[in-house]
Amino acid sequence: MITTAVHRGLIYAGQTRLASTIRLEQTGPMQVTVRAGTFTGTDGTPHRLAADQLGLFSSDPTAVKQYEAELGLTATGAVEVCLRSRIPPDGYPPLPAGWRTLSVLICTVTVPRGATDLTEVPIHVLTVRPGFPPGTGPVDAMIQRGQT
Repeated sequence: MITTAVHRGLIYAGQTRLASTIRLEQTGPMQVTVRAGTFTGTDGTPHRLAADQLGLFSSDPTAVKQYEAELGLTATGAVEVCLRSRIPPDGYPPLPAGWRTLSVLICTVTVPRGATDLTEVPIHVLTVRPGFPPGTGPVDAMIQRGQT
């Protein structure tokens, strides 16, 4: 299930230019599609994912498997998604040579052993909302950073 939560993908832009129109949806039992869109970092530079990208998941018959996905720039400057998997405690394979990460798109997803469908598996994805969390504002952000 595609979801988001504070500390698991949900970010508020505050007074920055941080924004994202990139969305994810489950498009098959073991696949998600990252929809084309734009990610703008806090420095204000927009990066466009020009085309939808498909992420295929699989399970292991004897162990849980974990996945994560990052949005980044390739060595040639193209915006792409890198989906990586591992079986803990092994680490994730290295990012492609020349890769520069812009943002995590999918936080760590744990796929149960033998799974054939992700529908009930929480997939926490990047969601950027404007402004500040409800009931807070710039002063609260300054307090959290120790700037008062």
